Amino acid sequence: MADQAVKASTVHFIDLFVGNLLTTVPLLLLGFSGEAIAISAFFANFQYFFAHINVDARLGWLGRYVMGPEHHRFHHSELIEEAGNYSSEIALWDRIFGTFIYRPGQEPERIGIAEPNRFPPSDRLFANLMYPFRRDVR
Repeated sequence: MADQAVKASTVHFIDLFVGNLLTTVPLLLLGFSGEAIAISAFFANFQYFFAHINVDARLGWLGRYVMGPEHHRFHHSELIEEAGNYSSEIALWDRIFGTFIYRPGQEPERIGIAEPNRFPPSDRLFANLMYPFRRDVR
């Protein structure tokens, strides 16, 4: 297992809001019932947490189509050249855009970010909320 755990709870509130809006509103406009949307949201959230779980869960042949922990670790790779797998549930968009990485039984060398000191400490809530909107001075 890679040397660092991935934290599933690290998500910006705007990302959460916009992501839910972009998945819920089209379903409403297409006429899906509230119950169907709730069931869809349950499975999407289950998949999100499953992909981030810190266990050696392998999907076998299904791993070519459905994203799981084995794929998502490469998404969080510290090495940018192997950090793909941007899809949440299925591999369709990653296959279309050439970002799909599937290496059964293999793991990235390191999970994390290349320059962690560029981010504010985790106890500075406002600084973390504003981080995506900063002007990069590099």
